[in-house]
Amino acid sequence: MIQILKNFILIFFLCFLIIRPAYSVNITGANTINSDSTTQQVYNADDTSLTITNSSTLSRTGQAPVNINEKDDGTLTINSGSSITATSHNTVQGKDQDGLTVTNSGTISSGGSKAINLLNAQDTTVTNNSGGIIKSNTNTVTLTENSGTGNNVTINNSGQIFSEAVSSGTTNNNAVKSEDDTNNMTLTNNVGGHIYNNNSSATALQQATVFIAAEDTATLTNSGTIENKAGPENWAIGLAGTGVTVTLKDKGKVIGKINSGGSGGHTIKLQHGAGQGYYYDITGSGSYTLQDLDGNPVVKGSAGSVGQGGNEMVDEELGYKSLSMRNSLVRYHQSDEYSEREKGWGEITTSFLKRDGDKNTLALDNEKIGIGANIFEPISNNKTLIFSFETSLQNISANHDIDKFSFLTGINFDEIEISDGINSKIYVLGGASFKKSERNILTNTTSTGLLDISDEYMSYEILIGNKILDNLGLKSNQEIVCFANRDESFFEEKFVSERNAEISTYKNAMKYLANKNFFCIRVGRSQLKKIDFSHKNIIDYPFSNIKSDFMDLFLFSKCIFLISTNHGINELASLFRKKRMIINLFPQNLHCLNNLTPLIILKKFKNLKNNQYISFKEVFEKKIYLISKIDLKSYGYDLIDNSEEEILDATKDMYELYNNNFKIEFSEQEKFWSIYKKNFNYKPNHLMIGKTFFKKNYDLFV
Repeated sequence: MIQILKNFILIFFLCFLIIRPAYSVNITGANTINSDSTTQQVYNADDTSLTITNSSTLSRTGQAPVNINEKDDGTLTINSGSSITATSHNTVQGKDQDGLTVTNSGTISSGGSKAINLLNAQDTTVTNNSGGIIKSNTNTVTLTENSGTGNNVTINNSGQIFSEAVSSGTTNNNAVKSEDDTNNMTLTNNVGGHIYNNNSSATALQQATVFIAAEDTATLTNSGTIENKAGPENWAIGLAGTGVTVTLKDKGKVIGKINSGGSGGHTIKLQHGAGQGYYYDITGSGSYTLQDLDGNPVVKGSAGSVGQGGNEMVDEELGYKSLSMRNSLVRYHQSDEYSEREKGWGEITTSFLKRDGDKNTLALDNEKIGIGANIFEPISNNKTLIFSFETSLQNISANHDIDKFSFLTGINFDEIEISDGINSKIYVLGGASFKKSERNILTNTTSTGLLDISDEYMSYEILIGNKILDNLGLKSNQEIVCFANRDESFFEEKFVSERNAEISTYKNAMKYLANKNFFCIRVGRSQLKKIDFSHKNIIDYPFSNIKSDFMDLFLFSKCIFLISTNHGINELASLFRKKRMIINLFPQNLHCLNNLTPLIILKKFKNLKNNQYISFKEVFEKKIYLISKIDLKSYGYDLIDNSEEEILDATKDMYELYNNNFKIEFSEQEKFWSIYKKNFNYKPNHLMIGKTFFKKNYDLFV
């Protein structure tokens, strides 16, 4: 009887072993799960791969349905419609491994913390495709260290990564987190990607939707949405450690504050497009720098940019109004009312203006439609009273609309003497524009990541039209180029400034443009030397009999660009938004140039001991540029002005830029600008060195 009982127990035990489910399995090589399974998959060798497909689910009561098991170069793929779930933690246990690749188009879900645990992980890539979901109750994807190394982890998200728990108090709950003993984590949230949590805990470490820290480098790039659903007053991005670079671009949204903590040295870059307005609330004690990669002005103290708005279009609008007024005057002068001088005359005007944007010059797309009226009332044989009205709607790229109502009034003179022997037709109008501006900006201070702002304001306008009647040699179809040089006549200087240059070195450049039928005018008031060459298309204005305050402004208003040394007269060109090429530039003065300067060439330094030119890198590092020109030779150096040939080459480059709508190409000069930034903490994004000058002096720039 006892023997029978023993045999029964043995048979029962054997049957149990045969029919019991396998709760885990060791896998190697390539593996596929295409039906629902509750069996834990344990990687048992390097180069093991697992694919979940056919809308199947790998689930486990407890944790780690996929355990990479400290094996290297593993691959995990979850196809669309398939999923991996755990009721507890670490759904994908990826600790203590090197080279793991996770590609998710389905769902990775944890009922506890860590849908993907990357403890001591290295060279790991997680890709969450569009439609993919990675979620947990808390701390969804984490990179941490514990007696190991956590480095070089890349996360690319085009789907959703989120933690579901509503947290407060002192609960750590991040959707993505790397700690400051890890390094070189790269998180890219692509367009359409959404990373979020719901946490109002006490600190950025506990609360931030994305918390990125590093020993010395890490990168976060957001083109999608990063959101703390607890509200915009809470943190969405937290930075710690040292050297984290955040790039917010493509009009991606951040909903929640940004905290810059740790040792600092972080960088926050903005790349939402030229003219796009934004405001980001940034807190924390860690230092950071701001960069707008599109060239928009950005203000620190949080991060804000008003964009360019309509500012750079003022000159275009005034040009349009001037042309419209001139055309109306022509038609008025051709009318019967003008010949009789007894009746007023008027006409309805309509306008449609469209301008394409240009990233290189920060010009914005712009459309304007308007309707108005120009009314003329004669008050004498030589004078006509003018009234001009217009209402318009202007649409500017980067979500900016402006409603306008403009009113101008003034007088047209059929003929008036403006200088000795110089008569002109001229009109002078003054008035105001009443504007209502509405725009949509990006911000992390609202629950939508966007903010509508509006403003009502008034601007004042003066419109002057002039047609010189005296024969100056300027033909109606000619364009004007102005030239200027600073010399010792400035305040009767007793020394030679590093900003000075000889007008004789302009000779070939002026003749080059004059031969192309440009009207070349050397501007200025009190120069020491006359130009010693002549051409029918060249005028030496400082030594002419037509000098006047009015003509000073008039010439700059009519020129297409200015070629000049770096001195005060350039600001007259800025007043009329005219481009200028600066020659004989002292290298320390680059930061003084605005975005109306697309082209420069520099003075060069020479070592008098060997009669060789010195590289600009050496000039910067030895701070030779701080030595005054008077003292340079005593230190064994000399400052060499641009030659006549160099100025001619640069003028040819400027002419090419003019014909190419001033599109700038920086790539060949990137190394020099990096050297310049290292020494001056400044890198212009709107100008280039004359390409011919750069090529002929290449060894001085690199």
